[in-house]
Amino acid sequence: SGHGYQEELKQMIKMVNPKYFIPVHGEYFMRHAHGILAEKDCGIKNENVLMMQNGNILIAEKDKVVIADAKIETKCILIDGLGEGQTGSPVQVDRQVMAENGALVVLVHVNKKTKHLMKTPDIVSRGFVYMHETEEVAARIAEVAGEAYKTITEKNKKANRQDVKRYIKQTVDRYTYSKLDRRPLIVPLIIEN
Repeated sequence: SGHGYQEELKQMIKMVNPKYFIPVHGEYFMRHAHGILAEKDCGIKNENVLMMQNGNILIAEKDKVVIADAKIETKCILIDGLGEGQTGSPVQVDRQVMAENGALVVLVHVNKKTKHLMKTPDIVSRGFVYMHETEEVAARIAEVAGEAYKTITEKNKKANRQDVKRYIKQTVDRYTYSKLDRRPLIVPLIIEN
């Protein structure tokens, strides 16, 4: 886990023999237990065990160390490979949806000139349903997606590509939830030939 056992922690504290002790890394209850261990088993004075929170400022001077009254505003940042983002970002939400319910890609093949369907949409799924259910479920989702495409393009002749994709996504989502109680990440793609 990366956390040492109590005997290892005691040994490290005794070897370093610090005047001040600031438990770091882990949940607050873990750090609190680490502070108690330092005080009770290693002889660190209670007033010299400093429990800090994210954003606290530590003032260290020659003869004293204190936690300042002021705080720095902090927030969680997601580090992902070489990128960085905010927690709760659309990427993180999409990954959570895929982890829980899988993903569906709906390939809608359309005639470039007439904008009519050339064939029933193709469905590619990952992590959505078990293999023995795949063909039947995919066939019905393909029908639902095709019907959704026809409905939106007939009802709204001015619907743009994003409107059409949104409508297909919403329709397939309603179907998968009502029939399978699942909400996969749905990615409709319109392919014009």
